[in-house]
Amino acid sequence: MASLHNLWYTRVWNHPERVARLIFLLYVMVFPGSLISVAFGLVTPETRWFGGLLLTVQGLSLLAWLWHAIGRASVLPSLIVLIGSCLVEYFGATTDVLFGSYDYTEVLGYRLAGIVPVAILFAWIMATYGSWMMVDALPIRLSRLQRAILTGTAITVFDFQIEPVAVMIHEYWVWYADGFYYGAPVQNFVAWFVVGFLFSLSIDTPLRNASAKGASRLPLLAIGGSCVMFLVMNGVAGHVFAALLSCVMLGVIAWVWQLRSRDRRNA
Repeated sequence: MASLHNLWYTRVWNHPERVARLIFLLYVMVFPGSLISVAFGLVTPETRWFGGLLLTVQGLSLLAWLWHAIGRASVLPSLIVLIGSCLVEYFGATTDVLFGSYDYTEVLGYRLAGIVPVAILFAWIMATYGSWMMVDALPIRLSRLQRAILTGTAITVFDFQIEPVAVMIHEYWVWYADGFYYGAPVQNFVAWFVVGFLFSLSIDTPLRNASAKGASRLPLLAIGGSCVMFLVMNGVAGHVFAALLSCVMLGVIAWVWQLRSRDRRNA
């Protein structure tokens, strides 16, 4: 009990990132139960909204994480992703130009202007910050442009994991076109890459400053947790390709986590 108390005190309550870690702790507390519910098919139509809550909590924790690291300088990149994703999703859902012909359902909760679920905005925060950190931790020297290209690619791979869950399992959104991947057309993944690429360019300097100031690897934990959830959901449902992509991304996250840990020990 004493060691558990010390861990709580040093790693959460008395840590400079206290608010971010307290918020993320809420996610950690409900994660095992959610995973068990998914694994044993205990998720009912009435409880599918809980996934949106988890995405919101993850996103909020990363907004607080960046604030802890660089203060007011975190406001602009966070607003770029939040407002940018809102505009992109609204335009995409109302015109069918960007992603294809789709609509969000009511499952994810409150929708801005009756179109874009708030949870989706925080999901973009989690996916963007997590993917960027995964790329930045690679043991190769990359330019800002190269990091943006790889971050856009990682976000696109992340969407390949999301689509079967969102469309076939939880019905977060519906596709009206006969796309090649669970209803999603090619242009959807092209749009995910382009948006992820642009977001990465916009947040690159603030996030590198956060990393230079000793910010934790919380974004890796956030996106890793989502990959674990998608792995279980897609695995149980028999969506083999999506589950394999989760394994690949989790492998990369584990690898770069180990590299970061070694670098910090040797610093």
